[in-house]
This record gives sequence, C-alpha cells and structure tokens, in this order.
Amino acid sequence: MSSEAEALSVIAAALLGGIRTVYVKDVIKDAKPTFRDILQGKAFFISSGIWLIACAGNWYLSAYLGGEFYGVLPKNGNLLSARFADMLLTYLLLTCTDIKKRVVPDNILLVFFISQLLLAFTGMGPDELKGFLIDGIVFSLFLSGAGFLLRGRLGMGDVKLLAVTAMTAGWFYTLWLIFLAMGLSFIGAVWFIVFRRFSLKTEIPFVPYLTAGMLIHFIILIS
Repeated sequence: MSSEAEALSVIAAALLGGIRTVYVKDVIKDAKPTFRDILQGKAFFISSGIWLIACAGNWYLSAYLGGEFYGVLPKNGNLLSARFADMLLTYLLLTCTDIKKRVVPDNILLVFFISQLLLAFTGMGPDELKGFLIDGIVFSLFLSGAGFLLRGRLGMGDVKLLAVTAMTAGWFYTLWLIFLAMGLSFIGAVWFIVFRRFSLKTEIPFVPYLTAGMLIHFIILIS
C-alpha cells in the first residue's frame, strides 16, 4: 500500500478510537446514547484527536528512527507502531470497563477489530493478513474451549478480546500476552489474598493483567 493509503488508515483508526473512548465512558456511566449522539458529541472529537496524536506520532517516530520517509509522509511499511498504539490504547480502555463494570463490551471489540483490520490491511497487505486471520480463528477456537473448561475463570469477554488480538496481531504474540498475564495475575492473586483478605472465589478482572503483559512485552522488545 502507498504512504497516502497508510495515512488515511491512521486517520480512520483515530476516528474509530474516538468512538471506542466514548463507548467506554458511556459503559461506565451506564448511558446508552445512539451512534449519532456519539459522533456529534465533543468527547468524540477530543478523543479522536488524542488517538490521532498517539497513532500518527508512533508512526512518524518509527519512520524517523529508521530514516524512512516519502516526502512528508513515512514510507509504507512503518504502520506496526501505529497498530501497537491503537491496540494498547484499546486495552487501556477495556481495563477501565473490566475494573469498573467487569465487562468487555462487544461493541468496543467490534470497532477494535475493524480498526486493527484496516491498519493491518494497509500495512501488511491482503495475503499476510489472510494468514493472520486463519491462524487467529484456529487459535480462538482453542481459547473458547479453554474458557469453557475453566468454567468462567477466563471470561468470554477476555476470550473475544484475545481472539481479536490473535486474528490481527498473530497467535504467537497473543500467546505471549496470555503467559505474561497469567504470571502477573498469579502474583496479584497472592497479594490480594494475603494483604486484602480476598477469598479464592473473588472475581479479579483479567484485562488489566493483559495490558500490563503487553507493556512488559514491549519493554523487553526495545531493551
């Protein structure tokens, strides 16, 4: 894809990011606005601007460090950093809903999936994305089985989030996130039981540990 197409996909992802942000705000407040209300609200424009700064900033930074520019735009092939920013921001938003409401809303996951597909399509191309999707679907079936066997300890919202991640970022990356999150959640569970007097039956949100695992994985890669 051309640099212009990648730039358009970053802008589109930012707009979709604004929608995700407003969705999260409304989930926490138990509000149910229409899609038209979301697009007309001030929060949508402010959130989209912040999202654009994060995604485009990472896109330009990656190209700057690699010395890869096509005029004023980064050369094609530098969208991975923008995709990571889009994914991390979404995980941070879902961390809020998981902590506050113990939910991972389907509408946010759908918009997240569309955004990641768009960035992946323009950044990788259809053939490579097709392989990611097929591997991710197979991996998602295993996750669904694991969620059923664990009898609710891995919620279906968590399974859907990991399925979207596997289909757009790859199953191996998703597996890394799961391993890191499981290790962090074990440490967290021990701390809550010992110091907060939680019982073994206390429900602890899993998305915050996935987000922390994502950050740890990123730090390991750049160190």
